[in-house]
Amino acid sequence: MVQTLRHFNYSSEQIGLLLNSKSGTFGVNFLVPIVFFAVYVMSIPFLYIFTWLCLQLIVFFIRIWISKKGLKAIDELDKKAIKKYFSYYLGTIFLNSLLWGSVSILVLEYTDQFFFLLYLVLLFGLASAGSFTIGIFFHAIMIFLVNTLGLAALVSFYYSSMPIDYIFSILMLVYFFFVLKASFRNHSFIVKNIEQKEQITKSHNLIKESIEYAALIQKAMLPPKKILEDYFQDHFIYLKQRDVVGGDFYSVIPLNKDELLVMVFDGVGHGVSGAFMTMLIKSTEHQIITELHHNRLKPSPAFILARFNILIKSMTEEQCDKKVMIGFDGGILYFNKKESMVNYAGAKMPLYVIKNNRLSTYKGNRKGIGFIRTAITQVFTEYEIGIGSDTKFYLATDGILDQDTEGGTQFGKKRLEDFLLLHHRKTFIEQYKNLKDELEQFVGTQAQLDDSTILGFSLK
Repeated sequence: MVQTLRHFNYSSEQIGLLLNSKSGTFGVNFLVPIVFFAVYVMSIPFLYIFTWLCLQLIVFFIRIWISKKGLKAIDELDKKAIKKYFSYYLGTIFLNSLLWGSVSILVLEYTDQFFFLLYLVLLFGLASAGSFTIGIFFHAIMIFLVNTLGLAALVSFYYSSMPIDYIFSILMLVYFFFVLKASFRNHSFIVKNIEQKEQITKSHNLIKESIEYAALIQKAMLPPKKILEDYFQDHFIYLKQRDVVGGDFYSVIPLNKDELLVMVFDGVGHGVSGAFMTMLIKSTEHQIITELHHNRLKPSPAFILARFNILIKSMTEEQCDKKVMIGFDGGILYFNKKESMVNYAGAKMPLYVIKNNRLSTYKGNRKGIGFIRTAITQVFTEYEIGIGSDTKFYLATDGILDQDTEGGTQFGKKRLEDFLLLHHRKTFIEQYKNLKDELEQFVGTQAQLDDSTILGFSLK
């Protein structure tokens, strides 16, 4: 019977439920045999009942060992091992049930009707526990019922000599069929739930795979390493989306060998909605870069932000509900190598500059790009910044500043500025490691609230 069950198409989820039924396994297979031994040791010869108890406990510990091995095989997705330990586990149930059924011979041989009735009560309890606790797995309880109650019923019929004995036997058979029916009903309910859970799991896995694929596409949108090495003397990038995908990203776009645009964007939302926002921003960015190359737009950060605002609002106002938030915060830096000059404009995003060991903060405008409350004619402030060989630049999204602890304390602008001043003399790689450690220590066990990005760099 056990070997036949190896060929049933059980899922790892179903087998895992059986192997993980520790509470029922402990109660039925460890405590009850000890109680039985304590009750009957004075009636049944010690050697017989002690041998029976030892066999029960040996089977119990073997079952525990098999459970651990089987659950490990499930974690490792080893299908061959799962089937093997599943078969072994059912084998222990088979042996356990035979031990319980066969002990009825000792009970009838050496005890009176009261102790036999007590034995029947124990069997009824075991069968009930099996059908509603261990019985989460249909064929396991079937093995137990057929071997235990069935064998006990046959033995009781064989030893029956008085009307009361036959009544006990008939009651046992009636109860046997009652528990059998309950097991069928319980099995159908459990299988239905497992099938529904498997469907949900499959749907979840498909969504997860799609999002992970989207994350690869989103990473492909980021500038290649060679461009960063060609135009940055040194740099670090701390980019941590709250979910697998998100609304933060950055661009480094050479206009020619002497001119460069550095842009950091924080799209509204996070997760999938944020990722779609980055696609809209990237598409708009491509159109703007084309206009720059054809001299239809001046390479001015303020003009570029204004152009972003016009294009985003034009695309979304007619097609989207006014209650829907669509837009982004961003900072754009333009570098002209010939003039050793940097221009910056920000939409709700400041630029931090450290020069001669002094920190300067260039605040962005208080209006984001594309939002309902941002006028289509919005003008952005542009800063002109002289640079030297030791000048370092930092652009950060508000996910860093707004991150808080369990106590509600935010990381904040002041803490970030203090960190930059303290560590700016180090290499950018060291700064990155220190920043990561600082944030992890600050946040502790608190969940990440928003997508977080810091781009730090010095220019060649």
